[in-house]
Amino acid sequence: MIASDIMHPGVISIAQDASVHDAVRLMVARRVSGLVVVDAKGAMVGMLTEGDLLHRVEIGTEHHYSKLLAFLRGPVREAQDYLRTHARRVSDLMHTPVVAVTKNTKLEELVELMEKHKVRRMPVLENGKPIGIISRADLLRALEPLLAPDDVVDPCDDAELEERVIENVAGVTAVKNELTYVDVNTGISMTGLG
Repeated sequence: MIASDIMHPGVISIAQDASVHDAVRLMVARRVSGLVVVDAKGAMVGMLTEGDLLHRVEIGTEHHYSKLLAFLRGPVREAQDYLRTHARRVSDLMHTPVVAVTKNTKLEELVELMEKHKVRRMPVLENGKPIGIISRADLLRALEPLLAPDDVVDPCDDAELEERVIENVAGVTAVKNELTYVDVNTGISMTGLG
């Protein structure tokens, strides 16, 4: 599968010079947890997510550091924190650079990027402009029809599961088989070095 197979076409975006108030209003109204931030030409320049809005002075959730820790963090980090907690423009709060994929990106690569960069959604770009977005929920929706219902699955006993695990581990590890042990009990498998 590739990104275009599971992406949500169309993207909810906001201009980089929009107010944080407008961004929050749009996120609440559209029930989304993130917005693609675009420039005047529609090219993606950043992302604004609910995580970017957690620490805000308006709701009293900004960080409060001791004087010693604030000193150790330094004036640059203190100024950056202040800007993020008091920002009025999306451009001051959005995060960049943004990791994105194309519509032809394989899902394996997409998932690796999501895990590596610890993101929950991935914009899909074409010529630098957003054409879709993929969230973790979209991956689940792609998985669901491919899974067999419980009543269709051919259950195996512990001995067969143990054999499958050993076969799989032997195929992907450079460790000698006699150094690998598998103990299967009621369908739960454990592997390790003996």
